[in-house]
Amino acid sequence: MQVEVKTLPSVAITGDATVCEGASTTLTATGADSYEWTNGPSTAEYEVTPEAETTYTVTGTTDGCSATATHTVAVNALPNVTIEGKESIYQGQSTILTAQGAAQYVWGDNSTSNTITVSPVETTQYEVVGTTTEGCSASATHTITVEEAPAVTIDGVENIC
Repeated sequence: MQVEVKTLPSVAITGDATVCEGASTTLTATGADSYEWTNGPSTAEYEVTPEAETTYTVTGTTDGCSATATHTVAVNALPNVTIEGKESIYQGQSTILTAQGAAQYVWGDNSTSNTITVSPVETTQYEVVGTTTEGCSASATHTITVEEAPAVTIDGVENIC
């Protein structure tokens, strides 16, 4: 009797090791003819959106021989971006808006500081996108209402001794 010894497939998974909260990534299995993901499809590619760190397992089969591979995807939190500053000013006034909660910021006018000075002429909404050191981004908005400056008059006697 002649026995044929077949080689086990060398199954591997490629794909992102980390994603931002709510983001998807595609994992790709290689090294076999067919694939079966645990709790997933029977394809080489598997799009995943993990809510927490998750380890994915695939079984690859070639000529009736199977091998498995695993791949862990960690999830980085989104920043909690906020904007602090006045909510109303009078016409002609300026105010400072300060973004917090991230490592880097980009305002609607492409400013990259965490603070900007604004002088709106009408009620305006400002937006900032904050990004963490891991590359995860979120945005915040802040509306400034512009009010008409009150009319000021001075009454009194014009001549005094």
